[in-house]
Amino acid sequence: MAQNTSAPGGRNDLSFVVDERDSATAMAVLEQVRDTLCFDSVRVDIGVGRVSLVGASLRSNSEIIARYFESLRDADVAVEMVAATDNFIAVVTRERDADRASRHLKSTFQQGEPSPLLK
Repeated sequence: MAQNTSAPGGRNDLSFVVDERDSATAMAVLEQVRDTLCFDSVRVDIGVGRVSLVGASLRSNSEIIARYFESLRDADVAVEMVAATDNFIAVVTRERDADRASRHLKSTFQQGEPSPLLK
């Protein structure tokens, strides 16, 4: 998952998620390409979780998107990052909130048919 945001000075921030057990390897690879990619710094944030909703034509379905974020709000889950394609919507949240978010989303989307799959 990646997200670009505008940063001061015309530069961008790039964020991505890897398993915690792979974080040291990811850092080592990034250090090897630091000069090629011309980045300033790398920061690791341990303790994030990802919750995804998977289904067909999600990005163009505003009702499903609204229900997804309303469900996260109702579960009192703070969203730190969002990624979406036509087939999935994923959010990054604190790891401690991911299970609660997943349970609440399952409850929200199992109320009607057809139900997008959660992973």
